[in-house]
Amino acid sequence: MDYRKNIELKNMILAVGFLLSVIIRTVFDIFLKTEFKTIMVLIIAAIPILLIYCILIKKKYVMATMYFSVFAYPFAIMIMFISNPCWANFILIYYGVILISVYQDLRAMVINAVLSSGLLLYFFISQKVALFASVSYNELALYILYVIAGSAVLSVNAFMTKNIYKKMEENYKLTEEAKSKAERLLSKIYDVIKRLTVANEKIKVGISATGQITEEIISSTSDVSDRATKEVDITNSMKESIAVGVEKVSEVTSAIRTMEELSLSTENVVLNSANKVDMLSSEMTKVHSDINEVVNLINQLSQENTKIVQIINTINNISDQTNLLALNASIEAARAGEHGRGFAVVADEVRKLAENSKLYTDQVEVILNNISNKTKAVADEVLKEQKSIEVCNKHTKDVKELFEDINKNTSKVLSHSKNVNSQSMVLENSIKDTLHSVNDISENVETTAAAMEEIFAAIDELSSSISEITASYNEIDDICKELNSVE
Repeated sequence: MDYRKNIELKNMILAVGFLLSVIIRTVFDIFLKTEFKTIMVLIIAAIPILLIYCILIKKKYVMATMYFSVFAYPFAIMIMFISNPCWANFILIYYGVILISVYQDLRAMVINAVLSSGLLLYFFISQKVALFASVSYNELALYILYVIAGSAVLSVNAFMTKNIYKKMEENYKLTEEAKSKAERLLSKIYDVIKRLTVANEKIKVGISATGQITEEIISSTSDVSDRATKEVDITNSMKESIAVGVEKVSEVTSAIRTMEELSLSTENVVLNSANKVDMLSSEMTKVHSDINEVVNLINQLSQENTKIVQIINTINNISDQTNLLALNASIEAARAGEHGRGFAVVADEVRKLAENSKLYTDQVEVILNNISNKTKAVADEVLKEQKSIEVCNKHTKDVKELFEDINKNTSKVLSHSKNVNSQSMVLENSIKDTLHSVNDISENVETTAAAMEEIFAAIDELSSSISEITASYNEIDDICKELNSVE
């Protein structure tokens, strides 16, 4: 029974106790010829309390019913005391404390102790003159202390009883679990007996066939032993072949690694060459640009040379005219006679100067013509070099594209070499694992061959043990019959 069911039962007990208390008190009041008014007050107050009890118990409000009891008893006592103030009704307060202790619930008892102390104070103050004239306040404190002490003792008892009840409930659960386990165990034992009976029948059939099977096993074991010996030879041959395969795969792996290293080196060389070709292309482009500038400068020089030639031609014309003027001046000086002699000398010097100027300008013209011719020759050669550089640039670009293709192919070769290397390593590891497995198989086969010889010897012992098993079977058969009779 759990805690709620226990409280539910105690609620019914308190309800019945309340009804019996009202009936007994009514009978005593009638016997003692108490006023009819007092009896009716008690009955009228008890009827709604009993109705509420019935409703709460029927609705299964377990905890609410308990707290209702805690308040209902002090309320009924207060109604009885108000209707008929006397020591008998005053003592009912302690009676209520005892009744509420039936719940053995700490909270209910604390609430009841507080309500009972309140009723004591109320009754004492309201009936101090009529009923408690000879009672001092010290005695009132003692009455309240009795209530508190009694409630405390009952609370401790309730707490201890509750712990004992919990332990009893736990023990009850453990007992129920043990009972259930025992029932399941007995059921399993019964099933085991049935299975043992069936197995016994099978053993009986098996023992009869064991002799024949033993003979067949002897024959089969001999064949297996011969085959195991042959398998040992075959396994050794496989082991030697796989060992050779491992060596070859190791050589292939080493060669692939070497090829991978060479491919990596080739890739580095190609990358360096491509960088150098890029540098060469850049330098050729720069040279091409410089040559274009030189051609432009030569063209400008040729144009300046042409201008100089034109200026020299102008100077020649001026020299010719100056010479002509000097000649005219000489003639006019000759005509002037003695007075024109000085002018004639000047005219003669001017003529010489004009002739010298023409001579020098002719030489400069010749030099400039040579420079112009050489400049044209240089320009022609520079133009030829410019075309050669353009061809070199084109070839450089072609070489650069070839290096890029070589680099791509080298990268592909390196990637394939790595893949082949990884696959070769996987293959090498796989063959090594296979070799280890073959070694294990060889050892297992040899062990099997040795074990088959031991089995062959053990079968002889098995044949001799069958007779002992037959005797033991008879004992098991008797035990099964006894267990079946127990059922």
